[in-house]
Amino acid sequence: MDSKTSKHKILVVLPNTNDRAEALKLDPSKYEVHFIHASVEVKDTVVATFEYAKFLAQPGFLTLCVDRAVRYVKENAITAVVFGHDLSSIVASVVCQITGLRGPSLVSTFLCLHKYYSRKACRDNLWVDYITLDDPVETWRDKLKYPCFLKPPFLTQSKGMSVIRNEQELMAAIIKVRPLVTPFFKGYCELFEKYLDLKKFPLAVQNIMIIEELVESPDQLALGGWVDGQGKYFVFESWDAELSPKKQETLLGYVMPIFSKSKETVQKMVEFVQEVAKKFDLRNTYIFLEMWHYKENFLVVEVNCRCSSVSAECNKSVQDVSVYEIAVLVACGDFAALETKQALLVYKDGQPITGLFRVYTCGEGKADEFLDFEYARNGCTQDGVFSITGPGAMLLVSGNSSIKQLSGNGWQLAYYSVVENSVTDLFARVKLVADKLLLRQNDRDLIIYSLPE
Repeated sequence: MDSKTSKHKILVVLPNTNDRAEALKLDPSKYEVHFIHASVEVKDTVVATFEYAKFLAQPGFLTLCVDRAVRYVKENAITAVVFGHDLSSIVASVVCQITGLRGPSLVSTFLCLHKYYSRKACRDNLWVDYITLDDPVETWRDKLKYPCFLKPPFLTQSKGMSVIRNEQELMAAIIKVRPLVTPFFKGYCELFEKYLDLKKFPLAVQNIMIIEELVESPDQLALGGWVDGQGKYFVFESWDAELSPKKQETLLGYVMPIFSKSKETVQKMVEFVQEVAKKFDLRNTYIFLEMWHYKENFLVVEVNCRCSSVSAECNKSVQDVSVYEIAVLVACGDFAALETKQALLVYKDGQPITGLFRVYTCGEGKADEFLDFEYARNGCTQDGVFSITGPGAMLLVSGNSSIKQLSGNGWQLAYYSVVENSVTDLFARVKLVADKLLLRQNDRDLIIYSLPE
């Protein structure tokens, strides 16, 4: 904290559009906000996390970002580093390690980021292996067990994931995903070669795809919270994840708070997250953990040592404080303020219930063939739609964007939120909005929500 102004001077590393929007909403009497952008040109433009691929193609991009951020911290007396997506988290962890600021270690962040090492760190009973994209198929064909789940080591907007049931599907998926994986692989390699112990994590610099056991028809859930300097976990938010019954790898959205499980089950989830945080040695960071509830067991889907800033307005609509504000308090070490924030864990009838809902197409062509842009920008506000940027849906494409499928879960066009006072009304509103947003019936047919029995 700046002794002259009693303000925290926070540095937001490589913000996407959501991070920048939330950072600029922070109380200026408490926080002086600074940014390290990918380039001057993107400072005031819409930047999705996926668009960082073009910067990763530039040699030395991430290592230069680390150098810039470290220098900026020292020259401007920065007191906290904040980050809101995977790419920025790995850069921020190195910056915190070098400068001594509060944050997760590089190793802990890497374990969250790299999905092969994540699964190994979990030490669960799911089988997991990898295939090397640069090697002939004959070298890894015998590793596979069908059906299986294929995913890149570095997930971005859930792209690149596919359910695979035979070798033909596998080869088709690899062809699609290769252009997605390559820039992230090359960009991360340079950073890992400089800062990570490659004797311990040799696959960090190999061009691989992860194959793991397919968990059929699980319940997917998520908890968000923070871990303090001793690794103790404190829960803040809970989510039901809604998967399309027609396409398991397509995540339709998240509903907050959890409505499908009992208070006792959610408490077991909290205990499970604490166990995972200990295995990953997570400290001084927000943590968002997605899990499957399957045959009375919990299995990790993904561990993120960061908040998901895209859901900030959802938090505000039912909790009066955004997840981004919580993440900032963690980065600043303001644990006294954190103790006053109430967790929202299980839905009770009559309470407000909200969600973050994704809009996909499984087609290929121009985006305006699949999405009603006029309704997304203006008309949907009459149906109570909002996003992190205000009334209306958050568009991830423009009308002339070229849509080309890279995985089995479709291409995300937009996302949005609504609030209702019952689960039934929430799902009815979501279906109404989705049917108006999507122009093609086969995309609408993926949007199926069912209440728990």
